[in-house]
Amino acid sequence: MQIEYYPKNSHNKNMELTVVNKYIGKDVIGYVVMTRISNDAKNEVSEIQARIAEKFKDSVYCLPKDSLHVTFMDWISPFAEYDKDKDVLFEEIFPNYNSALEKSIANSGAINVHFNAIEVYPDAIILIGQDGGKYNEIREKFVSEADLIKDAKKPPQIVHITICRFLKEVSVLDVKNFIKEITVDIDEKVYNFELIRVARSPLSKYSIVKKYDL
Repeated sequence: MQIEYYPKNSHNKNMELTVVNKYIGKDVIGYVVMTRISNDAKNEVSEIQARIAEKFKDSVYCLPKDSLHVTFMDWISPFAEYDKDKDVLFEEIFPNYNSALEKSIANSGAINVHFNAIEVYPDAIILIGQDGGKYNEIREKFVSEADLIKDAKKPPQIVHITICRFLKEVSVLDVKNFIKEITVDIDEKVYNFELIRVARSPLSKYSIVKKYDL
């Protein structure tokens, strides 16, 4: 699911606090195109999460292995409201969106991603990947091909894995200073995208609608 980055109002950045996530464990409805990560990558992420959890205890929520993913984009956001039932809306947009995505990935081939950085935002800790611009190239093609719904959420501009959310307010600066000690070096090869229907955040309950091979 697409992450939201926004600062908490503060006149002093050194006093900026993390944002408590209100959706963890909540039932939601959304349709998201994403990619899974390999078991090897999950294990490496778990080691990073363990270090963070040891330091910040119950102030952080580490996403379970099966929830870890890279978001291509939200078709219907789990966290936004629409003027009609989300499942009904999905049935309406699916033919056009499906065709647009199939055209956008045609002949794209597998995508190599190297995750080499960890960053902290007020509402999440994420791993940043480098892919030579392949994800954004496909995203741009999709946006140009699809008849996007009103107030459609723009795709993210980065390749990332959200690894932690926050359950309590803590100093953003403290978290940033701590993660400076963490080295990230994870190589992934992406062979497909999956369109999923999310039923509980954060991807703790979902079903696969369709798989798109690259």
